[in-house]
Amino acid sequence: MMRFRVFAAFVALLSAAVLSAGVSVVDVYERNGRPILIPEVRNYAAADGVYELPKKPTVSVPAGEELILEQLNKELERFGIAASAATGNADIRFVVTREGVPDNDEGYTLTVSKDGIAVAARAAAGVL
Repeated sequence: MMRFRVFAAFVALLSAAVLSAGVSVVDVYERNGRPILIPEVRNYAAADGVYELPKKPTVSVPAGEELILEQLNKELERFGIAASAATGNADIRFVVTREGVPDNDEGYTLTVSKDGIAVAARAAAGVL
């Protein structure tokens, strides 16, 4: 259940990026202008700018974690978007690393920049 909630939080932010592609989505912002994230995040820092999600985004996932792409495509399908697997510089990147991420297996960082979307974690459980 925890993995679904983390994935749902990612989808909420991804949905915000989809808005710029002209796709109608449910409002994913609280009254204070912050995105609704479940579970609630410990640290949140907003920045200016928008990432425009392409109609056919590319996704990179850690080796052996192809289920991430399948789950993402199930969510994107309702917006008429289909992501494809890529290596290297993809629009959406799921990364397992020890640098700049929380010090627990389910902790993660989510970064949305002009270059794309990145989810980074210490272990695959955090990426999911």
